Amino acid sequence: MEQKTYTVGFYQGVHGAGKEEMTKLSKVFKKWKVTSPPSQKSNNYTYQVRGLTKRGTYYEGIFAKFRYNDIPKIGSVANVKEIKIPLKPDQGLIEKNHFLYYPAKQVLVFQNCREAGTPNQFAKYITEATSKTAVFNPILKGDSAKRLMLGGVKPRELEVSFAMPKGVVRTQGKNKFTSNILEALGSAGGRSMTLKITLGGQSRSTSDYLNMDVKDAMQELVSITDTRTARLKVDTDEGITDTIDLIADRITASVQVKMAGKYPQTKSLFQALKDAKSDANHEIEAALG
Repeated sequence: MEQKTYTVGFYQGVHGAGKEEMTKLSKVFKKWKVTSPPSQKSNNYTYQVRGLTKRGTYYEGIFAKFRYNDIPKIGSVANVKEIKIPLKPDQGLIEKNHFLYYPAKQVLVFQNCREAGTPNQFAKYITEATSKTAVFNPILKGDSAKRLMLGGVKPRELEVSFAMPKGVVRTQGKNKFTSNILEALGSAGGRSMTLKITLGGQSRSTSDYLNMDVKDAMQELVSITDTRTARLKVDTDEGITDTIDLIADRITASVQVKMAGKYPQTKSLFQALKDAKSDANHEIEAALG
């Protein structure tokens, strides 16, 4: 049977930011099992959570994106004829991300599919549906997370390249440094930014380091933007220079899913996500404790 490979990301959910009351995202899913998840429009797309089901210690569901405009046609390489896809006025193309959510550690297991949504768009959907900020923070490999948060780690250089998710307008972050970057991007009317900050050719001394807030700011940027590059060069108390890569050091997995013709089998996909979570449990526990 034909199979297709998908990548899987692991994230920790947060519901509530700033002065908002912190609550567990699992409460949202529990409510939606009774009241049905809403649909949310963003640009030319509509998003909706579908098939939300409680399976013992976790939830499974589908984050669906509906496209109503710029619909492709179908055809064959054997001839130049193109055929419109017959759609009713209220119908659109559906792209899907399958996901699992484990309330115990608030862990999201998310199927990556670039034609569909992203964890940032999923967070935006929940934010708008609940009127409370939702964020999915990528889970870093335990060693990377510990290296970043060590009190003796002092940042010397940062490099970040990111874009704001489609339909997202944001100029404020929890961190002042994050807010300054987003405000600069918004003031320029831009959607993406590449930034590198160094100490130049200064000699090392106790004062020759970037503000410690940049460590939190980098993590926040990764959680709220579509980030391509996020690296910090740091010094340790032992005098060792280290580079922490918040993209390369994410916990990810690659899964094989059975196909039913041109479509992935839903049962196979959910099982693959569950198996990926089981395989990654050791790394997740090391990162989250």
